[in-house]
Formats: sequence, C-alpha cells, structure tokens
Amino acid sequence: MSSSDKDFRFMATSDLMNDLQKESIKLDDDSERRIVKGVLKLLEDTNGEVQNQAVKCLGPLVCKVKEPQIEIICDTLCSNCTNMSKDAEQLRDISSSGLKTVIASLAATNSGATNNISKKIMQRLIAAIQQGTTISNNANSKKTNNAFDLANGGQSQLEILDIISDMLSKFGANLSSFHSSLKQILLSHLSSNRSAVRKRVITSLSYLLETCDLALFNEILTHLLNELQRAPPSKSTDTNTTIKTYVQALTSICRLASQRLSEHMHEIVRITLSFIENTPSNNSSDDQQYDDELIEYCLQALETYLKRCPKETNQFVTKIVDICIIYLKYDPNFNYDDDDNTMSDDQSGDDDDGDDDKDQDSYSDDDDLSWKVRHSAAKCIEAVIVTQHDILQTNCYRKIVPVLIERFLERENTVKADIFHCFITILQQTKTTYAHQHQQQHSTIYSSIHDDENSMDTDHLTTKTSYVSPLAEYVPLIVRSLAKIMKDKDTKNREGSLVVLTNLVQVQHNILIDHIDIILPNTLHSLSISDKTKKNQGSHTEGKSTQTISKSLHSNLKITALAFLYALLQTHNDSARFHKHVKLMLPLIISHANDSFYKIASEALLVLQESVKIIRPKSTVTIQTEFKPFVEQIYECTLKRLKQKDFDQEVKERAITCFAYVIVYLGDLLSSDQLQSCWPILTELLRNEITRLPTVRALTSIVESPLHLDLQIVLVETVPILASYLRQNHRTLKMNTLSCLRSMIKLYSKHFNKTILKTILVELPSLINENDLLLAQYALKLTTSMCKINNNQTNIDKDQIQPILNKVLELILSPLLQGTALDAVIEFFCALVSQSISYEELVKLLIKPIYSQQKTTTSTVGAATNDHHPHLQQQQQQQ
Repeated sequence: MSSSDKDFRFMATSDLMNDLQKESIKLDDDSERRIVKGVLKLLEDTNGEVQNQAVKCLGPLVCKVKEPQIEIICDTLCSNCTNMSKDAEQLRDISSSGLKTVIASLAATNSGATNNISKKIMQRLIAAIQQGTTISNNANSKKTNNAFDLANGGQSQLEILDIISDMLSKFGANLSSFHSSLKQILLSHLSSNRSAVRKRVITSLSYLLETCDLALFNEILTHLLNELQRAPPSKSTDTNTTIKTYVQALTSICRLASQRLSEHMHEIVRITLSFIENTPSNNSSDDQQYDDELIEYCLQALETYLKRCPKETNQFVTKIVDICIIYLKYDPNFNYDDDDNTMSDDQSGDDDDGDDDKDQDSYSDDDDLSWKVRHSAAKCIEAVIVTQHDILQTNCYRKIVPVLIERFLERENTVKADIFHCFITILQQTKTTYAHQHQQQHSTIYSSIHDDENSMDTDHLTTKTSYVSPLAEYVPLIVRSLAKIMKDKDTKNREGSLVVLTNLVQVQHNILIDHIDIILPNTLHSLSISDKTKKNQGSHTEGKSTQTISKSLHSNLKITALAFLYALLQTHNDSARFHKHVKLMLPLIISHANDSFYKIASEALLVLQESVKIIRPKSTVTIQTEFKPFVEQIYECTLKRLKQKDFDQEVKERAITCFAYVIVYLGDLLSSDQLQSCWPILTELLRNEITRLPTVRALTSIVESPLHLDLQIVLVETVPILASYLRQNHRTLKMNTLSCLRSMIKLYSKHFNKTILKTILVELPSLINENDLLLAQYALKLTTSMCKINNNQTNIDKDQIQPILNKVLELILSPLLQGTALDAVIEFFCALVSQSISYEELVKLLIKPIYSQQKTTTSTVGAATNDHHPHLQQQQQQQ
C-alpha cells in the first residue's frame, strides 16, 4: 500500500478488503496498528480510486480490530471532517464518507465497544458544530465571509449534519446524554436561510425525536407548534419559509415517530389546515396569488398524517377531502372548457388535439408550479381512500368520483398519472368491499331461505350492489372521458386509461356491456400502432436511441391493451356484443400472438383463447359463416407456437392452453388431418418435464369437451404416461393427472380394456393414506369411476382391487377421515359391492378390526393384570 505506483496501491487495498471479509482472518496488535495506519494514510492519496477503495476498506476493518484502533480511526476521520483548511476540501469529503462507512459497520456488529465509540464520535461532532456556530457569529458581527459558517451553509457542516443523522438513526437510544445538547443546536439552526441546512436539520431532528425521552419530545414539539402559530401565512413565498420548514419538520417527525405524535395530532392537523383553508374558488380573480409551495407541503403533511395516524385524523376527513377537491382543480394558468372537453364525442376530440397541444406547449414546469399542488392533492385523496375504508359509505364517495373523472383531462402528465392511480385505488377498494359484502349477503339470504322460504323478497338483494350502484351511474362519464385519452399521442396516457378500465371491469361483471362499441375500437387502435418513430429527428445516434425508447413504450402499451382486452372478454358474458368487432380484432390478436416479444405473445394468447369463446360459446351449436375463416387462422397460429422450441416458458403454457380451447370449442370444424396432427404434438408435450402439467390440464379440457371428439388414439398413447406421473413426487401434477384419468374413464370408458386399467390400478394404493386426504380422495374417486364401468371387457378382478381395498380399510381406522374424503370412501364401497365383492364379505372386512382390537385389548388387560397382581396367579394355581 506504500508503493509509488497507484495501481499497486489500489490492488493492495482491494486484496486487503477481501482478506478482512474472511472470518478466518485474525490480527495481532502490531498488524492492527500497521494496517490502520496504512489505510488512514491512503485517505490522503492523490488518486481518487485509491481513496474510494480505502473508504470501502474501513467497513470490514473496524469489524476486525480492537477498540483502541477503532478510536484512532474515528478520531482521525473526525479531525479530517472538521479541518477547515482550503487545501483539505477533498480530504474532508472522503473522510466524511469514511466516517459514514464506519458508523454503518459499527451498527451492524453491535459489539460492546460500539456504545463508547458512538459517544466519542458524537462528542466530536457536537464540538465541531458549536465551534462553527461561534465562528459564524463572530464572522457575522465583522461582516466577513467564512467557509465554516453554518448559517450560510458551509459544506463541511452539511456533512457533519448528515453524519449526526446517521448516528441518531443507528445509536439514538445510546446517545441519550447528548439529546439535550442536540436539541439546542438543531432548533437554533432550523431557521437557517439555507434550504440545504434546514433539510438536514429536519432529518436529524426527526431521528432525535424517535428515540429521545417523552419530556424532551413534548418540549420540542411544543416549540414547533408555538412557532407555527406565531407565523401567520402570507402570499409571499419568502415570508412563508418558516412555516414551510416547520410543516416539513412535523411531516418528517410523523413518518418516524407517529406513535408518539398521535396525542398531539388533533392540534397539528388543525394548524396545518389553517394554512390552506383560504382555498381558491372557481370565481377567484386572476390577480389572486397563492404560495403553491406552502400548499404543496401542507397537503403532503396531511397525506402523511392520514397514513400514519388514520384513527386520530378521522374527524378531519370530510374537511380534508373538500380542500383536496378544490386544490385538485387548482390550475390558474389554464382554462378548461368543461362542456367541450369532457362531453365531446370522439370526432370533435380529434379536432381539438392540435389546439390542446399548442396550449400545453406554452407552459413548462419552470414557469408554472401549480401542478405540484394538484399532484399533492391527488396523493392526499388517495391516502384518504386507503386509510378510511368507511368512506365508501359516506357522501365523500360521491364527492370524489365525479371530480376525479372530470380531472382525467389534466394537462400535466405527471398529475394525470396520479389521478389515474387515485381512481384505480377507489376501484380496488370498491371491488374488495363489494366482494366482502356480497359474500355476507349471500350467507344472509341462505339463512333466510332456511328460516322461511316464503319470506324472501327483493329486499335481500338491495345491499348486494349498494357499493357498485354509485359507481355504475358514473360509467358513461368514465367511458366518454377515457375514450379521448385512449387516442392521445402520449402512450403513457393511453396506458393509464387502459389500466383504469382494466380495474373497472373487475369491479362488476358486464359493467361496460353498453359501451363495447366505444371502448373496443379505441383499444384496438393502441394495438394497431407501429413501432416506427418519426424520421429526421436529429442525428443518427439520437434517432436510434429514440427508436429504442419508442419501441419500449409501444410494447408496454400493447401489453396493457391486451391485458385489458382479456379482462374485458372474461368479465362480459354477452358474446354477441363483440361480434361486430371480431373481423377487426382477431387479425390483430393473431398477429400479436406471433410477436417476437414474449410478453406481448403471452398476453395475446390469453386474449385469443377468450376470443375462441366469443366466436363460438359452448351453448352455440353452429358458428356464423363470417367467422369460419378465422378457425383455421387461430389453429395455425397456436400450432406454430407449439412447434417452436426456443420460446418463453410462460408462452409455452399459454399456447398449450389456447390450443386446448381451439380443440374444445372448434374441434368439429377442423379437418380430420388437422385433428390427427394435434395428438402427436400433445403427446410430445406431455412427455416433456417442463410442459407436462399444463398439457395434463389441457388434455382434461379436451376430454371434457361437449363435442365428444374421437380420442381413441390419444387415450392409447397418453394413459400409460399419465399413470407413470402418479409415481412422481409432484402433488399438483398427481392431482391433475387423477382428474384427467377420471374424466377419460367416465366419458370414454369404451376405449379402455383390462390392460390399460391395470396400469392405472397398480399406481393407486400408494396414494391412499391419511398423510394426504385430498390426494386419497382423488384416487378413490378415480377407483370408483373404474368400478362403475359396465363392460365385460373392463370388469375389474378382485385381485386387482384388493391392494386398494386394503389401503382403504387402513384409512377408515384414521381419526382424520371426515368430510369429502369420507364421502369418497363410502362411494367407493358402494361401487365395489356392485362390481367385485359381495355385501357380506365387505361387512366382515369392516367389522374385523373391531373384534381384532377387542381381542388384543382383552389379552393386553389380562397380561397386565397378571403382571401387577402375582398373588392372583398363585390363587389360580392353588385352585
């Protein structure tokens, strides 16, 4: 490390760090001194990489050396941090980083020396700040500049404040003797004219209040509240600096010490609301000005209070919501034509796009900061929705939803994303509440039916949709507001609108059934966009970068659009509503199912399988003539995906499922050659360890298809493979295999013979035991189905069924046997009596354990009696 070559010094330090991280390394006192001295010397190295490596080395080093050497390291670093020489600026920075590294390592080790070391470090830091304050006061009195001036934000003092924050966050409880001194220092500099100083003081103060005693906590909090009450708000940003600082301080304290702050929360919220109660009205004059930054900080504070202390802020919810709604619409530099923008149809919306873009381009974040107010208001409303679950039962629900829908036209994309997220939170809360209430109501109705079948009327169903009905009446407004956004030039806005709709359709089935003609074409518009970017937008490098970003954005948009389409098709039962859009939709879906990007292909395959049910539901006997050309296209698309060897696992599974849907719903429309070509592919996928589980599920769907296809070839090849899976140590695979075999036997028993059945029967006894009753239940149901086959060629011999019967007789002795598993045992016995064994013989087998147990018990009692009472034996012998 003392080499003149910087590369040697760097590599030596790197090797030292690697060695120090090994648990086997033990250092003697002399080695400790030399290593510590060498590493500290490297902090003054002229090469920055060597310095950084030395800082990294300090962490493992303090974990290996003893307390005296740790003190030397900390003293040296503290001295360097407080060195005010103009030539020591780089050393101060690197030593500050080193001291932070040491503090983090000491906190992780939690050794006995940690408490003493942390106190010595804090003592040095407090002395440095106090010295800086003295020098600062002297400098101010002489009207001179000083680099160490805290009030003017000396960089060294900023670093010291950062280190104090780290110390309090990691050793706060152990530094209780310094809490009083820190309180005086931090509060005195909370009014600094440098924002960087104030931010660091706020952070340190928050960590202090997290661990200090309750008396000191109340003292500091009282000081903050008194200062807030003494500082009246002003329209001037400069005069509100004190208010902003103290509001931010309370917000930070609430994040770290909310449990202590709860008893003061009423006063804190009241004071915070007083600063923003003078809200701008819709009729306010143009020259009315507000301190946007103060409003933003107050709304952020309210958001934190709601999240951290929901119970204490409950009484202020209505007032907070009213204020947030007003500030959500606060945009003094832009005029919204409500009637034209929110109620216009698609065509007029397209005409206004250019004008809107021109208006938006005339403003920027630097000129207008009111968007931050709207952003904070949206986040605050979201906090209300998340923490106050009963808000859906109050008028606040009706207050918030219309305003959010109105604000979908927000011109600032960041705020629009927040509004979308807030509305999505409402939808999710509504869905959760509706599902819970629907379950409770279902139980109530069920009980009412059993109490009095004639007493049930429509009143039982009124509360079922009490949370959905208020939302349902806003659906037309939601659709009209989002329809224009779905054709927006900004892909992020389109993506956000699709996410909103995805959550909307999951709240209640068929909620968009009357708006399919508006929603579906706009969604397909997002799928029809090209990934190509505009040409001539700069240099070749910039154009290439832009093209990559644009392609990524378009991919995300397509994935979101496909996810919405899947949710839409899955939650809307009236397939006829989609028929007019099939010709436009299916070619796009098939094209995206063949996409090279696996996420797009995966989502498209989900939509494609739902589209199969659209063009031909199960209940439909015939398919419309105009849809018949799509049958072969869907078949070829899924077949192509199945034959590919190197695509993603998720795409494989969904392609298999989609292929099963094609056969289940459209199998009779495929030619015999097409059907025959399917089976070898499915058999190959069934043998593959990666794809066998989804293939088993797909095969079950095909077997249970109402089309009743000819599956003789499939059964002969797949049954032995399925039987072998019953030996695998894969519970889910075994359960799905048992279900598949049972469906095969119930629906295609004529294709089974004794040989095939034997391959299944020999695998079943090992599955019937009390360790997994669900698996035993599935195995028994399969055995029952096999026993019920009325075919002379497939009658099960007694010898084949005997191993299973023995396992069942063992199972009925288990005290765990009950419920559906017990029902499966009874069904098995019923089927067995009519097939392979007589009633009398079965009864004997069932009662045999009872008498055997009684005989064993009698023998045991007799033996025990003789052992404990030997005089009885003597009496018996004498007699």
